[in-house]
Amino acid sequence: MGAIAYALYLVHWPLLIFYQQVAGARPGFLAGFALIAASIGLAGLIHVFVERPVLAVRKDGSSATKLRVAAIGFAPALAVAVGVYVVQHISTTVDLKNLTAALPPATPLTLVAEERALAEPDSYVPAPEIARLDRPVSYEDRCHTLQGTLVPAWCSYGVTDGYVRTLAMVGGSHVAHWLPALQTIAERHKWRILYSTWSACRFNIDGGNDRCRALSDAALRDLKRLQPDLVFMTATVGTSQPDRIGTLKALERLGFPVLAVRGTPRHDVDVPTCLASSDDYLSCGSPRSEVLRGALDMREVPANTTILDISDYFCSRTFCPPTANGVVIYSDMHHITTTFMRTLTAALESSVLDAMDRAPEREAKPTAEPTLWHVELACGRIEESGAFSRSLELRMVYGDGNGSLTYVQGNPIGGVGAFELWEGTVEDDVVSVLGRYQVSADTEVKTIRFSGTIVNGGAQGRGPQRCARMYPHDGGG
Repeated sequence: MGAIAYALYLVHWPLLIFYQQVAGARPGFLAGFALIAASIGLAGLIHVFVERPVLAVRKDGSSATKLRVAAIGFAPALAVAVGVYVVQHISTTVDLKNLTAALPPATPLTLVAEERALAEPDSYVPAPEIARLDRPVSYEDRCHTLQGTLVPAWCSYGVTDGYVRTLAMVGGSHVAHWLPALQTIAERHKWRILYSTWSACRFNIDGGNDRCRALSDAALRDLKRLQPDLVFMTATVGTSQPDRIGTLKALERLGFPVLAVRGTPRHDVDVPTCLASSDDYLSCGSPRSEVLRGALDMREVPANTTILDISDYFCSRTFCPPTANGVVIYSDMHHITTTFMRTLTAALESSVLDAMDRAPEREAKPTAEPTLWHVELACGRIEESGAFSRSLELRMVYGDGNGSLTYVQGNPIGGVGAFELWEGTVEDDVVSVLGRYQVSADTEVKTIRFSGTIVNGGAQGRGPQRCARMYPHDGGG
């Protein structure tokens, strides 16, 4: 057995994954015995036809022979890697898309007897080994903005032609994992979904780091222009109380109804890994009191906001298990699998419909064609520390007296090498611009803020120091 140990190591795991995907269950005694026998047989073939020829090559063999043998020796490992990828990719992109239709809608675990709610199922859907791949389509579409990006991207889902209402989904990855259920609802009712989510950031104009605030501010400006009927976002994270009050009030001032959902439980373990490796099923979950602490405090929540709390679908009265009715709830420690989220469609639909029914119908404001603004900024005297001067052009979208300014040169992500990133707004003749730049990789990133008022077609104002004017490209000096 020792001679085939390495080959056995290579083949046993792909065979196990393949079986679980075909059978939809963990192997029992007979199936487990058959898998062991198959693994030993396949490992023996690899040992005879691959390992032995490799070991038979003498050290003084020709380079060509060594290269051929190396290629033969590498082939099994490559085949195993490709096999794992194919099994996982096919299972994720084909089986999981059709799987939910056969699953019953989720029911609140608080309505189920505690013993039954916490009982380990006979099988898992999807298999824990691929649950982490069971993510919303927005990741595959690259509509979920990755870390380092400073400008929110927008994608459309649901009904994109002939839609009757528009739902905007805005925020972090904990907004993203609600897309599968909301997409089904949108398609049923002929809604369009305007979608913008970002890694490691939440929709919160008052919190987070500079990048997160920049994304949130830009998203707020975009919503003002896009005019959705309803905004969907998260209200909390982890065990917190509603903590986006500033954002909710800003949306209220803009006249947007909001449906804000309570954050899902966050566990201390990677749930799929735990389910695949632990003999203690309940160690893969958490006591409810540790991940959901009591009722939400609604006193500061503005009138435009409806808080949606469906925590009872994730937790029983005392515990938040890793699965519900055999469906794996989590793709990691706290994100929700697409499969489980689709079973929540019915639970969400009435609340989403009620919120949309209360929303007044809106029409998107027409957007003017982009124009170029020429910007001359000279802040402070040249001999002063921190003095800055730049001549550049910003692409501006300007309509209804309001607009946005953007200019990117180089790669601002991570601050590698020379770059410039300028973003700004024009609202009611008031111009505000934030610029970040770096002359080279060896220099620190500088930040310049400029704000002023449009006068005679140009803008004059003050930054950190006295700054020169900015004006339209065809407006002269």
